[in-house]
Amino acid sequence: MKKKKGPTKRQKQAIATRKRIYETAMRLMRENGIAEVTIADIAEAAGVSVGAFYHYFESKDAIFFETYGIADDFFLEEVIHKLTAKSLKDRIVQYFDYYAKFNMDQGLAHIQMLYNSKNKHFIDTRRFMISAFRTLVHEGIVKGQIIVDWTADEITDYFFIAARGIVYNWCLHEASFDLPTKMHRFMEHMAFSITK
Repeated sequence: MKKKKGPTKRQKQAIATRKRIYETAMRLMRENGIAEVTIADIAEAAGVSVGAFYHYFESKDAIFFETYGIADDFFLEEVIHKLTAKSLKDRIVQYFDYYAKFNMDQGLAHIQMLYNSKNKHFIDTRRFMISAFRTLVHEGIVKGQIIVDWTADEITDYFFIAARGIVYNWCLHEASFDLPTKMHRFMEHMAFSITK
């Protein structure tokens, strides 16, 4: 069996450059507001040319929405294999504990920028974060662990509407309450109401 090769030096540099551009852009947007930051500002602060910026990102919006890819990677690499609770109810609560943690880790200013009605990434059901939860729910339906006569899509929508609402409320209140604690309590109640 052949040993898998890791990324080349050039690939590692490309990954590092993309990450530097993203982190620089997010810092500038948090400090100055999205509208005030130009691609030239981002490129200069990241130490790359404008052409290099466009090599990695097609627009300023593409940088902004990179967060969703990061969230999906987080759930793929860090969350799904850790949902080990015995009951479906507890696995659902665990899932949203991680959801709250991810939002906290991004920081209030970053999350506040994401919450607007033009941002359709929240409802893109093809995203791994959403499809993974839907799979968890579907397995519960198949095993007879769900007591409501809803589809996996309806249940997924129900939980994500609530989770986004809690995060939005946290943003409105300038992080004045503990997001993980509130998320846990809400999701525990909701999961209890639909599971055996």
